[in-house]
Amino acid sequence: MYVVISTCTAKESDSLVNSLLNEHLIACANVMKGIQSHYWWEGNINHDEETFLWMETSDDMVEALTKRIQELHSYTVPKVLSFKVDHGNQNFLDWVNQVTRQ
Repeated sequence: MYVVISTCTAKESDSLVNSLLNEHLIACANVMKGIQSHYWWEGNINHDEETFLWMETSDDMVEALTKRIQELHSYTVPKVLSFKVDHGNQNFLDWVNQVTRQ
């Protein structure tokens, strides 16, 4: 299993997550609105309110999920980072694999 994180605007978070769920690219997502992001973009330091997405997917869906987020996302260079989960509740891990393989 992998945890994949991304950020987006509050306006697009629900549609992005719903698309990824409907396409079975993720088993679930946690949406945390109202985070403050500070970053460099095009030579300037920016300060924006964003929404943080924490998503779970199976090993074999990480590449397709990354590509799909890039296609759907409003940002030119969206953050998409994935982290392999080595251990956890096996029932949960099995559920993630089952949902994303339908």
